[in-house]
Amino acid sequence: MTSAWSPSYEGWLSRATPVSDSFTPRKDSLLLASFVDTPAKQGVLTLALFKPNVAVTSSGQVLTLQERDLAAITSLAAQVSSLPETGAFRNQWRVSHPITSRPIHRMYIADGEGGLKVTSVYGYDKRARKLTGETAGYEELPDALYELFGLVEEGKKSSDAAGSQDVVDHVKVLIGDD
Repeated sequence: MTSAWSPSYEGWLSRATPVSDSFTPRKDSLLLASFVDTPAKQGVLTLALFKPNVAVTSSGQVLTLQERDLAAITSLAAQVSSLPETGAFRNQWRVSHPITSRPIHRMYIADGEGGLKVTSVYGYDKRARKLTGETAGYEELPDALYELFGLVEEGKKSSDAAGSQDVVDHVKVLIGDD
């Protein structure tokens, strides 16, 4: 199925403002972190969100999100956390594609008890939602999962010049699975 990509919170990156002070990510303030694995490179940060309203992009740029954007993204994350488990490694959903070796996008969402729930999507694409087979009762990628992974992709569009690899590395250490 080809889907029309049109979430109302697209463009959150352009509405965010740079943080002027230094920022050290802390696990107790982590809301979510998203990574992508490709055949060429694994564990590439897409976006991490921290309380109260801080975003760390793939380049390590640290931004303050507008409240409405943070609320929308965290609401989608809560919906994703409540989806049924797939039974697959890293709770993976597989989007159907005519070719193999597609990127795997994974998301770690804070569970409110100090832990992280992982959900991943093999072959995420804004133009495709059909799954390779029925997964947890779904034949297409659930709306919240489709929109959340699409929105966090904006984190890859940030300016490399304004970022810090040290911040990115610190986020990866917080997650601890790479």
